[in-house]
Amino acid sequence: MKKFLIVSTALLMFGFAKAQNAHFGLKGGLNVSNLSIKNDNTRFMAGYHFGALVHIHASKRLGIQPEVTYSAQGGISENINKFRYKLDYINVPVLFQYMVNDGVRIETGPQVGFLLNAKAKAGDVKSDIKKNFENIDFSWGFGVGYITHSKLGFDLRYNLGITDISKNSTVKNNVFQFGIFYQFDKR
Repeated sequence: MKKFLIVSTALLMFGFAKAQNAHFGLKGGLNVSNLSIKNDNTRFMAGYHFGALVHIHASKRLGIQPEVTYSAQGGISENINKFRYKLDYINVPVLFQYMVNDGVRIETGPQVGFLLNAKAKAGDVKSDIKKNFENIDFSWGFGVGYITHSKLGFDLRYNLGITDISKNSTVKNNVFQFGIFYQFDKR
């Protein structure tokens, strides 16, 4: 079911973009993520993201940018065992963008994430903990980007977890993303 949703979303995104004033692109970058866990302090950990985007101009100043990205997220628990949680997602954000002169973009929008893997590590012991987590995560993204005349761009985004991702306690994702993207010219 998860694969069907991902493929369907991607096909709809690219089908819609084909008929619009759209530019396809590739992106990747650094994640700095944390898990907000009830009754536990956590530290940020580094990860990465990469994927594809479609930038669709709705008007001179307004755009929509759906994306499909792989995202390595998680956090490090500060409890006695110092668990390191690694969660892998396929994320599908749909960003609404306001384009300022000189290539600056201010963006916000919803994101749905599909959990691929969930692992915990304490010392040398590794565990598969996917059964303890929800398969779908909803978050909201806030960011700013800049695209040069050569179509190379940079973005900074914060994804705030909205839904509880754990089946056992209150846990939410929080992810800062520093990205580089390249937007192809429309042919």
